[in-house]
Amino acid sequence: MAKQTIIAKNQTANDIIISDLGSQTIPANNQVTLSDLHSLTDIQASDDLITEVQAGNIVINDGNNDLSPTDAIYFLQSPTYGTELKLVGSAIKRKIIYLTAHDVEPSAGTYNDVACQACGSIINSDMWYMLTYDDTTPEAGVMTLRLPSDYKDGTDIIVNVAWTAQATTGSVSFGIGIAKVSNGESYGSATVAYQTGTDTAPTSEFARKDVEVTFDGTGLKAGDDICLIFYRNASDTNDTMTGDVYVSTITVKYLSDKWGE
Repeated sequence: MAKQTIIAKNQTANDIIISDLGSQTIPANNQVTLSDLHSLTDIQASDDLITEVQAGNIVINDGNNDLSPTDAIYFLQSPTYGTELKLVGSAIKRKIIYLTAHDVEPSAGTYNDVACQACGSIINSDMWYMLTYDDTTPEAGVMTLRLPSDYKDGTDIIVNVAWTAQATTGSVSFGIGIAKVSNGESYGSATVAYQTGTDTAPTSEFARKDVEVTFDGTGLKAGDDICLIFYRNASDTNDTMTGDVYVSTITVKYLSDKWGE
C-alpha cells in the first residue's frame, strides 16, 4: 500500500534535531523525507516536529506542495495516511464550508463586551453582494451552520473572512466568535469563544484580503449547531482605517475522517 509522502524542509541555517522522533536531524537548509524513515504513528506523536513547524523553522511538503503551518499540522494528523489513492494530503482530509454575505444576518448586540449595531450591505461594482462595516460605530453580523457528519470530533476549525476596502492605509480591528450547541443543549446557555486582532488596509483599492483564525475544537462534534459572529470594533484605538470594511465570503475549514460523505 502506497504511503503519502511527508518531507520536512529546514528553513534555517542550523541543523534541527527532532528529539522525540529518534533524534532525527534535518540538516541546515536541506530536507529529509520523514515518511521513508519513520512510521506514521511516530510522526504523528512528535510534538517537537509540530513545534518547529509552528515556529516556521520547518516546512512540510506532501510530495507535491509546500504546506502552510496550519495545513501542515492537519496533514501530519491526517487519518487517511496510507490510503491506496494517490491524492494531495490537504485534499484528502480537509473540507470547506463556504458561506457568502447572503448567509450572514446583520445583527445588533453586545459581542465580546463590544456594543455593536447591525452591519449593512451593498452591491459593490454592480456585481458583488457584500456586507459593510462602519468606521465609526462597531457593527456585527451573525450566521449559523451545522458541523457535517464527517467532521472529526474535537479537531480545530479554521474560519477565514475575505474582506476589502477602498482605503489603502490604516488598520482594522475585528473580532470573530463561535458558539456551539449539541443535541439536548440549550441555545440560551451557549458560550462564545472569541478571537480578536487587527489587519492592515489593502495595498490597492478594493484588493481582497483574508483574515484567518483557528478555534480550538475541544468539545465540538459532528452535528453541532455553530453560530459564527464577525464584528468590526471601530471604537478600538487600533482601528485607524477610514471608510467601510466590505466582507464578501466566510469559509469554515474542518478535518474530515470519513469518505464519501
